[in-house]
Amino acid sequence: MIIILKITSIINIFTVLVSSAPRQDLLFAASSLGIPSVFIRITEFTFRYFEVIFREAQTMLLARRSRGYETGKTLKLREIQELGNLIGMLFLRSYSRAEKIYLAMLARGYNHEEYSNCSPPLKKSEIAISTAFLMFLICLVLIDKGGIRFWPLFP
Repeated sequence: MIIILKITSIINIFTVLVSSAPRQDLLFAASSLGIPSVFIRITEFTFRYFEVIFREAQTMLLARRSRGYETGKTLKLREIQELGNLIGMLFLRSYSRAEKIYLAMLARGYNHEEYSNCSPPLKKSEIAISTAFLMFLICLVLIDKGGIRFWPLFP
């Protein structure tokens, strides 16, 4: 039961962290934690590439719908083939687009620098959230070590 609680807590905390914090703040935090800059850059480009793929897919599906193509409730062999062609074309277009974006970044001065270690000052709301999160983690550790017992829930 404790393992399930730990796994669920980790997944929930990670989901809230990733969905609520801006991407640049997450990458800066990773840099300040000492994660190598190569991993941070790979993560940054992965996020950007997913955005490119998503935008290209939206464009292609809109073009497909505007040509009057509608799928039924069941997939036929022809529809599966067209879906495979669509996915292949999506990756070709997104690769081309990602390459253009990278070249534009280089033209604007991107030089593979690490994130700076100067951090902006913390807001009061960030301090309050961090304190609540820290207290939650301490409670989880105490429950795990047996320091706090919830007899009806965890015998």
